[in-house]
Amino acid sequence: IKTDDQKEVSGLFGVNRGTIKNIGVINSEIKGKAYIGGVAGWNEATIENSYNTGSVSSISHNSDSYAGGVAGYNSAKIENSCNKGSVSGNNDNSFSGGVAGWNEATIENSYNAGSVSSNGQIDSHAGGVAGLNDIKATIENSYNKGPVTGSAPFISYTGGVVGYNHREAMISNIYNTGSVSSNGQIDSHAGGVAGYNDVGATILNSYNSSLVISSAKFDSYAGGVAGWNESTIENSYNTGSVSSISGNDNGNSYAGGVAGWNRGKIKNSYYNTDSPIDGKTICEKDEGKTTAEMK
Repeated sequence: IKTDDQKEVSGLFGVNRGTIKNIGVINSEIKGKAYIGGVAGWNEATIENSYNTGSVSSISHNSDSYAGGVAGYNSAKIENSCNKGSVSGNNDNSFSGGVAGWNEATIENSYNAGSVSSNGQIDSHAGGVAGLNDIKATIENSYNKGPVTGSAPFISYTGGVVGYNHREAMISNIYNTGSVSSNGQIDSHAGGVAGYNDVGATILNSYNSSLVISSAKFDSYAGGVAGWNESTIENSYNTGSVSSISGNDNGNSYAGGVAGWNRGKIKNSYYNTDSPIDGKTICEKDEGKTTAEMK
């Protein structure tokens, strides 16, 4: 299928209020302005055992937009579903995710293998599974193996699984093997699992094994699990390299094997000391282990 890029809501289905099951979207090119998804633009009920292999892109100005390989915006449940196509967003506040651009409820047993990019004209949120995992939302038993990139003139949040893990949201039993790259002109947050882990949010039983890079004109935060941690990271680890770069002499670049900047709790979590961690300021609260110790 091929859709008109002038539509506000676009996908194989626009708004889903029932059950979508055992659906595959292939050889497609889905474009639109606001809520754009391979299977559904907006999911208000259930999507299960479904997949997308075509391209999904949201192109808009003077508005927010949500692009997801399965659903642009998920306010209910996505399970046992996947995306293998490219997902991109280009608008004022951009939310791009391999499974959902914005997750307000539940994603489980799902994965992304396509490239994800978010280019915000103000702020950007990009994640291998979801661009933003909203308040009390849950992502579990899922993974990403596609490259994730985010850029914005103000703040960029980019994560292997989630760009921004909101208050009291949960990420559990997750992993990422795709590269993560974030560029924000003011601030940039890049994490192997989450770019930003907010107050009350949790990352549990998760890991990253790929490269994480954050760059900013002023302050840059890069972490193997989370770029910035305000809450809890538990039973998680990172084996990938981490690099944080500031392009301004007055700026700062924070890097950590687990968290680039930590104001929360890190429990039973560690990183591989044989993988380089580069930045002006290295998080000393992160625990490291050698490759031999991790086996």
